[in-house]
Amino acid sequence: MQMRGKWQAANASLAFKLDSPNNLRNGLPSSIALEVSSPKLSASFKGETAFGNSPKIDGKLSVSTTSLRDLLATF
Repeated sequence: MQMRGKWQAANASLAFKLDSPNNLRNGLPSSIALEVSSPKLSASFKGETAFGNSPKIDGKLSVSTTSLRDLLATF
């Protein structure tokens, strides 16, 4: 799923991919990917998640910004 729009008057995009929603419903793991992009923030996560009796999320998170001060001011 991909979405594009405006956030705080700036262009932003969000991309989300879940390989197996059925696995999650059944308590099994699934690969997951999330990417967020805007002028003040770029972030991504790629890994695996599972729900059920032993929920978990494991993977690599990457976050970058040109100015932490400017980024925090938007919240």
